Amino acid sequence: MTHTHRNPHAEGVETRRFGTFLLGHDPAVVRVAAAAGLDFVVLDAEHGTYPVDRMTQFIDAAQGIDVFVRCPVEDALHLAPVFDHGLTGVIVAGSPSPEDIARVMERVKFPPQGHRGSNPFVAAAGFGRIGGAEFAAKSNADTQVWVMAESRAQFEALPHYCDIPGVSGVFLGPYDLSVDLGVPGQMDHPAVTEALNGAIRTVREQHLPVAIFARDGASARAWLERGVTWVALSADWGLLAESWRRLRASAQGIAGKPIS
Repeated sequence: MTHTHRNPHAEGVETRRFGTFLLGHDPAVVRVAAAAGLDFVVLDAEHGTYPVDRMTQFIDAAQGIDVFVRCPVEDALHLAPVFDHGLTGVIVAGSPSPEDIARVMERVKFPPQGHRGSNPFVAAAGFGRIGGAEFAAKSNADTQVWVMAESRAQFEALPHYCDIPGVSGVFLGPYDLSVDLGVPGQMDHPAVTEALNGAIRTVREQHLPVAIFARDGASARAWLERGVTWVALSADWGLLAESWRRLRASAQGIAGKPIS
């Protein structure tokens, strides 16, 4: 099975894309996300548990939707086999340094950009249908490596991250940033707002897309107005819990019973 990936550089910095984070282990949810019109899903291997064989099942379930993995540097260094299976990209979390991102790039890209070993009989190469040279060139063009920037130090170093050859974009983490700035959870605090606005400008000036998490549609629209172009709309478990809460509240309201 081969998958058609969208290259963020080819699409341009203005292209708006919507996705969601996943914590559950049922690969069928990828088909649900695609049916809902989402562009991508992110397997959250930083806060969830996704062994390699489970990741490949999500990729197999993808139908016109991109699959990313968010994980710390140590795990990102071992994702080459998952890219061989058709993974779209990795969002490197855990406060990686520019040097860490360069190391990940070397592991997931083929020569001359990296040192990934080649096997033209893997799923992403059509099980031998695509020649080795063509597969390596296409994979290098399509394989996405994103920076998860979520600390004061990372925000200050954003120009260095953007200068790394092959970096696909920057995913901003406002929650961890607020903790690092000493105002945990205060998304509207001037220090957080100023840092985020500056980061968005910096990344866009480098002609790279900027991504961020949004809990709801209103928050997503606000981020889009500020220059973000990729938005992860909540997460599967959070969306399910919120839907059930609303349904229960509605049912109790109809029955005339107090909500408890």
